[in-house]
Formats: sequence, C-alpha cells, structure tokens
Amino acid sequence: MISEITLTQLAGLTLTGRPLVICDVDEVVVHFTRDFEAYLDARGLWLDTSSFALNGNIRQRQRCGDRGPRGDGLIDRFFVDRTRHLEPIDGAVAALQDIGETADVVLLTNLPHSSGDDRRENLRQHGLPFPVVTNSGPKGPAIRQLAHRARTATVFVDDSPSFIASCLRARAGGSSRPLPARRAIRPAHRAARLCVAAHRLMERRQAAYPGPDFRIV
Repeated sequence: MISEITLTQLAGLTLTGRPLVICDVDEVVVHFTRDFEAYLDARGLWLDTSSFALNGNIRQRQRCGDRGPRGDGLIDRFFVDRTRHLEPIDGAVAALQDIGETADVVLLTNLPHSSGDDRRENLRQHGLPFPVVTNSGPKGPAIRQLAHRARTATVFVDDSPSFIASCLRARAGGSSRPLPARRAIRPAHRAARLCVAAHRLMERRQAAYPGPDFRIV
C-alpha cells in the first residue's frame, strides 16, 4: 500500500530513460543515528540499537532496562528539529553526483511527509538536488512502481534489512530478469560504499534490458 501523498510525488517525477538509482537517505547519504542518539541523550534517553527498529527501543537512561516515552512522537519531533541540519556521510555526496551524470537518481526516504521539504533543502545544501519522495511503511510498492515506469535497469540502495526484504517481495511479483545474489546487510559506516557500488554497477550495465531489472546494493 502506497500513501496518497507518496503516489502524488511519484506521479510528478520526470524520468529520462537512463538507468534508475533509487537511494535511501538516512545512514546512506546523511548521518541519522548519531544525531538521534545525541538528541535522546539531551533528554535523558538512549537508543537500544540491538535491532533496526526505533519505536519501542527508546530507553530511560537512569533505568536502562525501562522503556522511555512513546517513540513515535520523539522521532517526529526530531525530524522537525533536526532534518535541515543533518550532515552527509563521507563520500556519499560525491558518489551520487557521479551517478547522476549517467543515471536518474530518486531519493526514497521514510520520514514524516511534513518534513519532506526540510529534507529536500538539507540535501540541496549538500549539493544533491535530486527528487526526493517521502514514504511511510515498506518501500517495495514505491520501488516497484518506479522501476516499471523507468523500464530500464533499476538499482535500489538501502542499509535496512526490512526495506531490502520489501524490495525483494516486490521484485518477486514482477516479470523481469533474475535478481543477482548480493549481501543484504552492511554496516552503516560503509554506507557511502553502497553508492559507489551502485555507480560501478551502472557503468557495467548492459546497453538495454527487456524490462525493469531490480538490483540491490
């Protein structure tokens, strides 16, 4: 299921027929976790990073075993306060700029739709004027729609196992070429290398494909 807001943003995109790179933002292009942890620390809280989830993993610092206040409100507040100030991960901006020379780039990001313009402005300040699509929930449906519109090689870059799994489920329902096996989970500090890997994949692509070809790096 894709929200109406996301559908409207997808419908407004212009694709050129070049290969398509769909790229995550948090922990791939900009730092998120370190800023969010500092945000929580200033409020006497800490983030349990034993899983990728945010909701349910915020703890009170004085009583480390206890859950903190409701997470979704804090996360939304963080995006309101900090989205325009997030710093890029080393190498990510240059890699995406290089990719943009030969491919269409769409930044697909899960954050409150109301913070979408702040995200766009933050990325523009870092030299990334690519279209940004805000999403909620699994990314697979949006990726599938984008890939079928592009009708060319499509690369999805993300550090989240759940979003990669969502992409795989969307890919399984398609009719395009087999998905090459790739390592799905990579440390966040290597996130910029994901963008570099996408660039190299674009350079090695075939001249034409019979349909959308999902690849994950």
